[in-house]
Amino acid sequence: MNADKILKKLEDLNYFKFTLPENLNEARKQIKSNFIKNKTLDTEIEDYVSLDGRIFLTDYEDLMEGGVSGAIGKFENILKKEGVIINELSADEYDKEDNYYIILNGQKYIMSNPKDPYNKTLENFYNLINNLLEKAGSKERLFFQEEDRFIFLTDDIFDFFKQVGLDKNWMPSKQ
Repeated sequence: MNADKILKKLEDLNYFKFTLPENLNEARKQIKSNFIKNKTLDTEIEDYVSLDGRIFLTDYEDLMEGGVSGAIGKFENILKKEGVIINELSADEYDKEDNYYIILNGQKYIMSNPKDPYNKTLENFYNLINNLLEKAGSKERLFFQEEDRFIFLTDDIFDFFKQVGLDKNWMPSKQ
């Protein structure tokens, strides 16, 4: 599939719905160029967000060390556009059992506890975001992509990505 057909299909799948209007032409241009050069659909990243508005840099280590509320803040515009209501988001906290948690809209979400053999912050964060999107009726979901990158996609867009022949190291994955 050539780059022009990929762009057309991305448009048909509403891929650019998070792209700011003033960035749309440049995002398309960069996606086309990067697909031709290296079989990725990258756009430049500024302030931790891609030009197309779907990819976010979020350091996994920061998440595990108390950065979940900050990461949710980065995603807040997409979450709101997708119907997720965020009335209250606490700073990251630890309780007397040393559980790491946040409070979102009055509900406590434990991200990890010291009894876990593996730090489950990343998994719990991923599940929290996707549960919020699902409850809001959104088809968007959070996917992992490369190291320290998350991307919001629908299953239809993800399935299309699998058909295109993208670089396997760039290809997003479900948890």
